[in-house]
Amino acid sequence: MRLYRKKRTAAYYRDTTLPARLFFDIIENDNKSKLVYGEGIHPKKKDIDLAWSTIYDEYFRMMDDPKMKLIIKVKKKILLLHSKIEVANMVLAAVATQPMGKEHRDRLLKKLGEIGININAKNDH
Repeated sequence: MRLYRKKRTAAYYRDTTLPARLFFDIIENDNKSKLVYGEGIHPKKKDIDLAWSTIYDEYFRMMDDPKMKLIIKVKKKILLLHSKIEVANMVLAAVATQPMGKEHRDRLLKKLGEIGININAKNDH
């Protein structure tokens, strides 16, 4: 995505690329302050809102392009897979390192199965 960038600032603006993960995170959490990076940068709220409006409008323009639709679809799938991997890592780290009963362990592993990660753990500790 092409964004807006003022010279000598660290805010996301025109001439830089906003990572897709950050774009969807801003949508999900409604936290436009993530458009700003770097220390000591304090753009006005109206500048951040304008930048976000431009980014968001561009996203929907790109959605009319079949190639961009495919790219965005693939990036969404990649983000979902990254999230699943992070959840799996956290659950498996807990199962491997934390003392817990078989029922609790099985419940955690079942939750992984609900997101498509099936682990057959036969070891009863």
